[in-house]
Amino acid sequence: MLNTTSDIAIKAHANNPKVAEIGDFLAREEEALIELLETLGEFEAADAVRNAARLAAAQTQDLEGLGNELIQVLNGLDSIPLAVVEHMMFAGLGPRDAHAAIRWAGARLTDLLGILEPA
Repeated sequence: MLNTTSDIAIKAHANNPKVAEIGDFLAREEEALIELLETLGEFEAADAVRNAARLAAAQTQDLEGLGNELIQVLNGLDSIPLAVVEHMMFAGLGPRDAHAAIRWAGARLTDLLGILEPA
């Protein structure tokens, strides 16, 4: 049996101009987010940022792939131990308030991920 519901939902999102918000965010914040994640040792999440930026800029949108990459970035941000953040800040690496940077990036990515969820 053919499942057309998911196809219809994907087509609706592909035509949604809000999807461009993800690409705009990644175009502005990709380098800073990668630097933050790599400084904290989250190399897989940093790679997911690169992949998400590539997918967001592609002619043909892979919305499921883009969503999966954003989830991987969020999981990476969520898995950073507090002690690692504290050590990084005391060593003078990364942003002065890494806690705020992590929370802000996580909140913004969560908002953007909501664009991809079916209505």
